[in-house]
Amino acid sequence: MACGGSCASVDITTHEEEVTVSQRVNFLIDEDVYELLQKVPQGERSRTVNIALREWVETRRWREAAARMDALRGQLPPAKRGDIVRWIREDRESAH
Repeated sequence: MACGGSCASVDITTHEEEVTVSQRVNFLIDEDVYELLQKVPQGERSRTVNIALREWVETRRWREAAARMDALRGQLPPAKRGDIVRWIREDRESAH
């Protein structure tokens, strides 16, 4: 089947409490990545790519969050040690 942008198909597999919805997409990868992917057994390729992409997205989110925190750190006055201890105690007390 030829696709202009991306091909989409929905595969719904029901496990006890889990529903998996999959989307079929077409994209290009570099030749060296293709060669690496060929070493992954055929039944595991989609799962392997999903795991790698999830890890990449998570890492990117963490880096972006750290960059935002660094930017905020430069805009805020330094916290005093006593304030930090008080905030932690208040937080712990509110959790109980």
